[in-house]
Amino acid sequence: MRADRILPEPDSASRLRDADSPFRQDLERIRFSSYYARLSAVTQVIGQTGAGPLVHNRLTHSLKVTAVARAIAADVAGLIASRDLPDEYVCDPVVAQAAASAHDLGHPPFGHLGESVLDRLARESLGLLDGFEGNAQTYRIIAMLDVCHGPSHGLNLTAATRSAVAKYPWTPGVELSEPVAATLPPGLRWVNGRLSVRKYSAYFLDAEDLSHARERAHGLLPLQQSLEGSVMDIADDIAYSVHDVDDFHRAGLLGQGAVSREFRGWIDGASSLAAIDDAELTTATGRPGVALELLRRKQLRDDPWIADAEAFRAAVHAVASDLVDGLLAESYDGSLASERALASFTSRWIHHFQRSVVLAPTDNPARAWSCWTAGRGTRSRF
Repeated sequence: MRADRILPEPDSASRLRDADSPFRQDLERIRFSSYYARLSAVTQVIGQTGAGPLVHNRLTHSLKVTAVARAIAADVAGLIASRDLPDEYVCDPVVAQAAASAHDLGHPPFGHLGESVLDRLARESLGLLDGFEGNAQTYRIIAMLDVCHGPSHGLNLTAATRSAVAKYPWTPGVELSEPVAATLPPGLRWVNGRLSVRKYSAYFLDAEDLSHARERAHGLLPLQQSLEGSVMDIADDIAYSVHDVDDFHRAGLLGQGAVSREFRGWIDGASSLAAIDDAELTTATGRPGVALELLRRKQLRDDPWIADAEAFRAAVHAVASDLVDGLLAESYDGSLASERALASFTSRWIHHFQRSVVLAPTDNPARAWSCWTAGRGTRSRF
């Protein structure tokens, strides 16, 4: 059932070679897509005009997310195989790669700002009730807008891959009966007793397609990502977290002094910062250490089961040592030494985050809608 496609295909389109699988075919359809190729012209965070050709665009970002997703999925598949888990626990590395390759297809230039402008225009000028959302546009592309040999529309991907692409597996019309904020996944929250749908992965037009995919993806609960979808999600977090530092360092936007003051401010003033109430803290943005204290509180609020005080403190010290006293100790000048230092830094942290991924504990409060993992001082989701 996971390999089911929504449209019939001629034998010339669906025939597999000996070493292929339907999921490998999905991956190749995405990588040969014109929508995939256009990502090379979409800025990730920093434009190449001012920072040079080596900063990331959406295509190079997607390539790295795919590499990270493959490695994590292989490890998760090994963890699943070592335990007596139900059949619905499936993590295929090729499905994770396909989802990672597709995850940014619908995201516009100028990041969240561009998305907000398009959403406003879609609602106010075009009268579209579901507006514009980059994740939903991604699903619209694979389900309808893109073309390949065989199906009449869309890429006609398998149920497993379509389900994995859906990072927020609901439409803007999702309804819930109980306002229990602690169990809501990212993208949903209760505001004055009403459900606010901030993120979603399918427009109303594609609701039936998404339902078809999820029904065939092995017993997913409502609002729950598939395992491969969660692998894609955390691989995205890992890749952009690390290569944003790479890009900012190349562009000269990370000054050691400013970053050092923030880390030193929290390390030296953690107790006094913890005593400040939330309202006052949000207005004290100029004080060193406030940003890290806000991060600590967000982790405590969103993920209390992994928000261990000692783990957070250890993580702050580890990043301060490797980033402030290590990478930023020397300005990036394009030399071989600078490139080697940057490559070593990114490699260490990507591998650290990959190794931090574990299967969620059974008492995880978020388990009602998702499977999560946690590492040493990191937040990793499944």
